[in-house]
Amino acid sequence: MITYVTDTSQWEQWQREYRLGLTLILPPDDIGKQVNALRQEHDPRSASICEAHISLSEPLTREFTPELEREVRQALSAVEPFEIHYGPLRTFDPHPGVAVTQGCRPPEGGLTPWGNNKAPLRG
Repeated sequence: MITYVTDTSQWEQWQREYRLGLTLILPPDDIGKQVNALRQEHDPRSASICEAHISLSEPLTREFTPELEREVRQALSAVEPFEIHYGPLRTFDPHPGVAVTQGCRPPEGGLTPWGNNKAPLRG
C-alpha cells in the first residue's frame, strides 16, 4: 500500500498536482545516463526533480489502492509488447533543457486498453 504525503503546505502549486503520482517509462540505463547528464547541464532544476523519463499519464487523480492496482494490471496485460526508439535530441520550447524524440509503433488499437479516456486513473 502506498503512503501518500498529506502535508503539502511547503510545496509549490505544481508539486501538489503530482501528489498522487503519475505513470512514467524510465529509459534503459545507457540512454538514461546520457540524457540525465544533458539535463543536469542544461536544466539542473528539472534534473534535480526527476530523472529522464517518458510521461504516460497526466498527474493521477485517485489514490492507487490495491483494487485499482488489480484493475490496471489486468488492463495492461492486454497490451502487446512494443519497441520504443529514442533520438535525436531536440529542444522542448518554451521549456528549458533538452528532450529526446521517441517513437514507437504501438499495438493495433493503441496503448489504452480502456479506450476513449475511460482509464481507471482518471477522475
